[in-house]
Amino acid sequence: MRTKLRGVVADTPWAGVSPHTLRRTPGTLVAHSAGLDAARDVLGHRDPSVTARHYLADTVRVIDVREVLNPIFA
Repeated sequence: MRTKLRGVVADTPWAGVSPHTLRRTPGTLVAHSAGLDAARDVLGHRDPSVTARHYLADTVRVIDVREVLNPIFA
């Protein structure tokens, strides 16, 4: 599957995407919006620590400065 995916996404913006990435991304989204137990259920893990350790990406938080920068680009 990995080899087939690599061939399909070669020379596209998706190049480098792996099956793990395709599984991890929705797991992270579910965990951050509905909780770790929901992500565990979606991914089929018995132990939520497996989900947390291997499938959750950190949430990146930044300060919203659009209002401050808008005059520069308007």
